[in-house]
Amino acid sequence: MIKRYIINFWVWWYVVKAYDLAQELIGYWGFLLNYLNIPSMLTNLFVPLYQDYSWGGKFISLIIRSAWVIFGSLVMIFVTIPIIFIYFVYILIPFMPVFALIGTYIKWF
Repeated sequence: MIKRYIINFWVWWYVVKAYDLAQELIGYWGFLLNYLNIPSMLTNLFVPLYQDYSWGGKFISLIIRSAWVIFGSLVMIFVTIPIIFIYFVYILIPFMPVFALIGTYIKWF
C-alpha cells in the first residue's frame, strides 16, 4: 500500500502537476507575446503604418516596427529565462532532501 502511494506521488508530481505548470507558464508566455504584439508586427514589417504609401511613410514604419520587434524580443528573452528556471526548480524540488543529505554527508569528510 505504501509503495502505491509513493509511486502515485511521483506520477502526480512529474506527469500531472508538471504538465499543469508547463501549460500555465506557456500560457503566460503566449499572453505576453501577444500583448507585446510581436507576431503581428513581424508579419506586417514592410506594410506602411496608417496606409501612408509614400517613401517616408514606408521608411518610418519600418523603423518603428523594427524597434518594436527588437524591444519586444528583449522583453521576451528576459521573461523566458525566469520561466525556464521556475520549471526546472519545480522539477528538482522533490530531490532537495537528497541534495541536503549528500551535502551533509560531504561536510563530514
